Amino acid sequence: VEKQNFQEGMYFITNDGKFVRNFPKQHCDALTTKSKATNGSFKETVRMFKNIRDDLIDRGIINEGTARSYFIENMLFRVPDMHFPGAYTFRFHSILGHLILMYNTKQFEQLICANGIDKLCSDSSWNVENVRQFLTALTKVRYETEL
Repeated sequence: VEKQNFQEGMYFITNDGKFVRNFPKQHCDALTTKSKATNGSFKETVRMFKNIRDDLIDRGIINEGTARSYFIENMLFRVPDMHFPGAYTFRFHSILGHLILMYNTKQFEQLICANGIDKLCSDSSWNVENVRQFLTALTKVRYETEL
């Protein structure tokens, strides 16, 4: 008998009829581990980036679908823990610098979500053009909040 390897997950169907696979246990476990490794800074940083995203949408700088919450969580999950300590402004600048470096060196195309299974950027998830738009908008915020 051949040994098989599988990951427990689920599928759901979006309003436009697309199948989306999800691995909530793996995702939750990974985010909890990251939060502990950053002394809670990961969760508050995710909230900070989501709040900035909401402000960018309200100001008409990006569209609502440019950076969904799930993608922001997974993008920040892949930022090394050393970028998470410090005050909000310092942390924002440090993380944004790292994200820009990742984008410029084409690392986004290889990133795996926190669940350890799905690619962060693909035709069926977050496209790299939306990543660029989000990072460009965050760069504008950076200049509004210079240290």
